[in-house]
Amino acid sequence: MFKITPISAAVVADARARFAAGDPTVQRRIVSHPQSAPCRRCLRDGAVGEAMLLFAHSPFTAASPYAETGPVFAHEQCAGAELAPGELPEVTRARTHATVRAYDHAGAICDAVLTPAADLAVVLQRFFADDAVACAHVRSASYGCFTYRVDRP
Repeated sequence: MFKITPISAAVVADARARFAAGDPTVQRRIVSHPQSAPCRRCLRDGAVGEAMLLFAHSPFTAASPYAETGPVFAHEQCAGAELAPGELPEVTRARTHATVRAYDHAGAICDAVLTPAADLAVVLQRFFADDAVACAHVRSASYGCFTYRVDRP
């Protein structure tokens, strides 16, 4: 089993405050194409015409050479995702593929796959069968951007 962990409300609140203060590293973008701006807080795609915040985020909790920072979208006001353990979010179900990276307790990659989205739950269960795996990150198959973290329940 596994539990999906989106970015926190505090991360989005910080981005919103930085945008309001004129920080050029946080931008408001209007969604122009379906499935082009997945919200990392509610894990649903932004609708065409909807305003989203675009900002840099690092999902890592440990310092490591793998601890990269990359662009993410979020609704400015977002209630977040309400997912049951083992449930995959809309942003995954709406896509054909996902990249999944497994990380150990030191924050190093210990496995990674490109998988059909329909097989993601099986891949996650296989990763978490290995005690060396602390968490996994699901990423965009095309752009490689972080989408959400996956933990043991």
